[in-house]
Amino acid sequence: MPIRVLVSISSLDAVFINCGTSLPPNTSLYAYTKQKANELAAAIIDKVCGKYIELKLEHFYGAFDGDDKFTSMVIRRCLSNQPVKLTSGLQQRDFLYIKDLLTAFDCIINNVNNFPKFHSIEVGSGKDISIRE
Repeated sequence: MPIRVLVSISSLDAVFINCGTSLPPNTSLYAYTKQKANELAAAIIDKVCGKYIELKLEHFYGAFDGDDKFTSMVIRRCLSNQPVKLTSGLQQRDFLYIKDLLTAFDCIINNVNNFPKFHSIEVGSGKDISIRE
């Protein structure tokens, strides 16, 4: 996320909603840079007008997902009777259907004035299940 976007929030007194990740920063470079971007945003937004809302998204899925997403790959392989090579499957993930994510977006947008300048929201079903299930 370019710094100029965050600075523009100030001049417009706007709200920026960032789709982040719930993954711990040590999981991947992607998760690490998402965390660092939010730390930078918190420092900048504290000194300017506007709001920054970080959404820590869980693993969302739904119709028209890309073939490279985990849920799409497993479903596609099962439907075509192809083997699915997985680990033991004990990893816990919170799976969130895309329509539920859109409902969360609506709720956040409709209540944006109730949030402080910088706010972080975990968006998921609240239920971790093993990927084997």
